Amino acid sequence: MPLAPLTIEPERGYPDDAAKIAASAGWYRLSTTLPKQAGNGSVAFPDGSSLPVPVISADAAYRALAHGGQPQCDPAAAPSSSAGGDGSVSAPAGPCGVLTVTAAKLGTAQLRTSRGLATVPAWIFTVKEMPDPMVRVAVAPEAVRPLPELPVSPVPQEQDFLLVAAQTLDRVAERTVAYRVGVGACDKDIAPLVWESADVVVIGGSASPPEGDRACVAMLKFAPVEVTLTSPLADRVILDAVTGQPVTKTMP
Repeated sequence: MPLAPLTIEPERGYPDDAAKIAASAGWYRLSTTLPKQAGNGSVAFPDGSSLPVPVISADAAYRALAHGGQPQCDPAAAPSSSAGGDGSVSAPAGPCGVLTVTAAKLGTAQLRTSRGLATVPAWIFTVKEMPDPMVRVAVAPEAVRPLPELPVSPVPQEQDFLLVAAQTLDRVAERTVAYRVGVGACDKDIAPLVWESADVVVIGGSASPPEGDRACVAMLKFAPVEVTLTSPLADRVILDAVTGQPVTKTMP
């Protein structure tokens, strides 16, 4: 399952605010004929395995980009300022633009998934106003498994401890998940917490706060912990018990 947006932004970013706003709002126009092919492709995972998947058409991918309809401003009007009778100058108009797609081809892109950084089929759109293309993952919706919802209260909340978040993964192997939880500098009795289902593994930790009025520096500490799962992780996604977001090997 994907852990990142299916629209992949330009490698070097946007050339200006107008292009960034237009991409975010879905303001596009076509200046080419889109390829007709769809069909099948495959997703390659970092462990060497692959998964055959259906691929959407270029038209469907373009429509996912161009979701905004007509822009809410006049793209032909350049930002300007004008002087009033009292000599004051009005603020310049906000940036506005429409992105022009001039070509499209089927290729591949890198996408963060629950099984690591995968190589996936993608439609690559050349955009007149930008030096780098806009990319839309081409895997058909029926083959994309959505992120599971975090179960309500996977650990009891009435206990006399702090529920702390999983910050980053250190190591994942079969039934072992080693990770770090974020605790206070003076917290004690730090312990891992885990909850499992068929689709998801929820991890976090518990800690006891410092006793009484003990003075303590306000500093977040990353404490290493480890859990053993009841069954192999396989392709289950790992979620944080506090935020409900995926936990990865990147330190926040």
